[in-house]
Amino acid sequence: MLIAVTFIVLSLTVFHLHNPKLTVDSISFIQGLEFVRGKVNTNRNVTVSVQISLHNPNPASFKVRYVRLFFRHGESVVTGESIQRSETIPAKQTVKMSLTAEIVTTKLLASVPGFMDDLNGRGVELKSSVEIRGIVKIMKISKKSAHLMID
Repeated sequence: MLIAVTFIVLSLTVFHLHNPKLTVDSISFIQGLEFVRGKVNTNRNVTVSVQISLHNPNPASFKVRYVRLFFRHGESVVTGESIQRSETIPAKQTVKMSLTAEIVTTKLLASVPGFMDDLNGRGVELKSSVEIRGIVKIMKISKKSAHLMID
């Protein structure tokens, strides 16, 4: 009986697992679009760098299964870059990650109708999203899967 009560108290206090906190620190273009005679050079892709912070508030480590960075224009996904990582974030710590994605220029032009008109006029709105999947386990008894996404 005492063991059952102890286990219930621990599961409600110490073993209570939380989702990690994801923060995007910065987004920058390493290489932008290149133009040749007024047209987009399709031989060169756009390279984007994203700096994120991942804070693990749990009393156990958080194992990152994968990180996915993708860009959207309206409802269409322009590109999806999946960065496979098997990184472990220690308990109650924050880890900074640097992600790099490549936007394939030919895919960008094909998936965004009127891209050149938008670019010549008001600009192009690209939304970025970071998706992280991972798991927290405490003593192989209690576990929680986490799916984090931020735009």
